Amino acid sequence: MIEAKVRGARGNLLIKNAGVFQSTGDGNIVDLQVVTGGTGDLTGATGAIRASGLFSPTTGSGSSEYEGKICLPPA
Repeated sequence: MIEAKVRGARGNLLIKNAGVFQSTGDGNIVDLQVVTGGTGDLTGATGAIRASGLFSPTTGSGSSEYEGKICLPPA
C-alpha cells in the first residue's frame, strides 16, 4: 500500500509488486508495482509504477527513481 496524492486526489494505492536486487556489493534494484485499486479519492485506480536505483546491503541505504502512470476513474 502506498499513501498517495494524485492530481489533488488523496488515498492509498493498493499494489502488487515484484522486484529484484543485486545482493553482493552495491548493486542495482528494479521493482514493478502494479496498482490494483485504491482507497478514498483513489478508489478504482489502476496503473503501474517502476522503481529503479541502487542499494547497498552493507549500509542498508540507497536511492531510487519512480516512474509510472496512475489512471483514475471518471469523477
